[in-house]
Amino acid sequence: MKNTAVLLILTFVVVTITLSTYQSRANSGSVELLQTKQVALQDREDLNPTVPYCGVQAVYLAASALNKEIDFVQMVQPQYIGSKRGSSLSELRSLCDDLQLRTTAFSGLTANALYGVTSPLILHTSLQEDLREYDHWTLFTGIKDGNAITWKVVGSRSVCEEVPLADLATQWDGNALMVFDDYGSLAFFTIYVWTERIALMGIAVVFLAVLVNINLVFRHYDNRIYICVGLFVILFVSGITCIVHSHVLYPGSFLANGNTVKKIQEGNIIGFLPKVSLETVKKSHKSKNTIIVDARIEHQYRQGHIENSINIPYTMSLDETDTVLTGTPKDITIIIVYEPLGCSRAIDVFQRIKKLGFTNIYRFEDGWRKWEREAK
Repeated sequence: MKNTAVLLILTFVVVTITLSTYQSRANSGSVELLQTKQVALQDREDLNPTVPYCGVQAVYLAASALNKEIDFVQMVQPQYIGSKRGSSLSELRSLCDDLQLRTTAFSGLTANALYGVTSPLILHTSLQEDLREYDHWTLFTGIKDGNAITWKVVGSRSVCEEVPLADLATQWDGNALMVFDDYGSLAFFTIYVWTERIALMGIAVVFLAVLVNINLVFRHYDNRIYICVGLFVILFVSGITCIVHSHVLYPGSFLANGNTVKKIQEGNIIGFLPKVSLETVKKSHKSKNTIIVDARIEHQYRQGHIENSINIPYTMSLDETDTVLTGTPKDITIIIVYEPLGCSRAIDVFQRIKKLGFTNIYRFEDGWRKWEREAK
């Protein structure tokens, strides 16, 4: 028991010192990168302004951070931007290979791992307006005063943004591409990531050893099972406490950040809207006091829809939605019709309608298919 307790204490001490050392080195690292870098976005007739360039821009800025002189225009090639959604991870790695930049892909990273970054890291993120789809690339270079240092291209210059780490964590899926010029940075980051993972596993093993030792020490006592159960309960409560601290109470955690909580709520708000039944829709779809909003895309609406319903698909802009609802009383009852698998689209429609000042909003989640099958 004594040896086990000493081992547990030493584990905590070593982990604390190691992580603190890594974080100090990371925080003193690449905060000042790229501030004077120019991006040569020259006017070219063959550049398609509708194609997302965030991936190649992130690679360009990462190369600039490593003092590599590269012509940005030459990077905008079809083989590096494979679709209208932008560049894939494999395409960015191919681009880096052609530019003779060393890269390594990571997955399953956590926000805490970003403290160990000493080389440019390209994160796979979502845009701030939509937390449900990861289709954006963001360059990350370090942490300053608890904020993540990120970069983007505006006009012809690189612009630095300090984003709360909790906000960035909600927009990032844990996948990243590290761009480095020496293997020391890669080794440093890899050690940092795995030190945390191994430490957690090691602590779990030590606690298990404590339980085993208690069972051996008190094997001659009839109540040793109660001692083991008691210790297990203590460990369980301690674990829950750590989770609450790291996700709720800690200043850099998800739920301690008001903006993050608001975005999570907005992303799931459709589930909290009051439902209406098929019978309710039958009674109200011809009423002047109710508007049925069909959230499906236009060609689905044309194939069949509830009588007197109007089509406001998720692709419609806020201004277009305002035009469709012009002259409509703000207190009118609005029922959003969508298919169960189209819930995310209904969220977009709901948020636009809500921004226009409508408050009496309901949902008919069974959708057109149930109406077509049972309402006639």
